[in-house]
Amino acid sequence: MDRHDTGSATERWPRSLAIAATLLVVAVVGFVVVPDRLLAFLSTRTAPRTRDALLVLYVVVFFIAISWLFVRVQREEAE
Repeated sequence: MDRHDTGSATERWPRSLAIAATLLVVAVVGFVVVPDRLLAFLSTRTAPRTRDALLVLYVVVFFIAISWLFVRVQREEAE
């Protein structure tokens, strides 16, 4: 038995599914919806190079943030 195992597998499924669904929703919103809205907003207000640089910056920052969130959730699950 793993020393981190605090309960049966069936007890962990609902929480794990909720976390997975939440991460999926956050990823779709962060990688699809927000960049689409940001692109639409910036297209009429900035030059193409500036718009593209801002979008790339947003995606990189969001990728780092969601990666950090994923690792944090994994650590909490292991404890």
